[in-house]
Amino acid sequence: MDLIKINENKLKIMLTPLDMQSYDISAEELDSESIETRAAFRTIMDEARNRTGFDTGGNRIYVQLYPSKSGGCELFVTKLGLSGQRIKKERLALNCPKAPPKPHIFVFTFEKLEHLLRICRRLQSDSNDFCSSVRRDDFGWYYLLLQENKHEERADFIDPMTLAYIYEYAIPNDPDSTLLYIKEHSTSICENNAIVRLSKL
Repeated sequence: MDLIKINENKLKIMLTPLDMQSYDISAEELDSESIETRAAFRTIMDEARNRTGFDTGGNRIYVQLYPSKSGGCELFVTKLGLSGQRIKKERLALNCPKAPPKPHIFVFTFEKLEHLLRICRRLQSDSNDFCSSVRRDDFGWYYLLLQENKHEERADFIDPMTLAYIYEYAIPNDPDSTLLYIKEHSTSICENNAIVRLSKL
């Protein structure tokens, strides 16, 4: 089994036919929800954690499976974060009309502006209804804040495929601590409709 830790949130697992045989699984079985399959996957992830330090602890994950003609397969495991966390204390105002008192919110950090713009274009093309803003901290990092622009309070307003794409370029943050930090140590780049406005750049 070969392992490549792409970043803190994404891991590539390459299983040979011999690996599949040793775990007593097939590509078709890995795509099922059987007890045996889940046990085998946990064993694989335990080994991955021991060898690479990639720990999914407490996070939801998204798994992409690509079988090979030889009988092995490639797995891409993406941590989706502890989504749906609520703001308990202060939160940065997003100028979202009629926002619920404790909205679900995502905060992502980007090292490069080009990555932030790429994600804005992706979110805009997905026609998601977000209340969004962007800030930049004292060290040059960019923060994208997303909140559902509806009355319902849902933790899953970003679909798993889009989240997996975002995590290739961004670092997810705990909203509670991050919002307090950026309120003190950042300046606004785009306060309203950031996704729509920045997706045009």
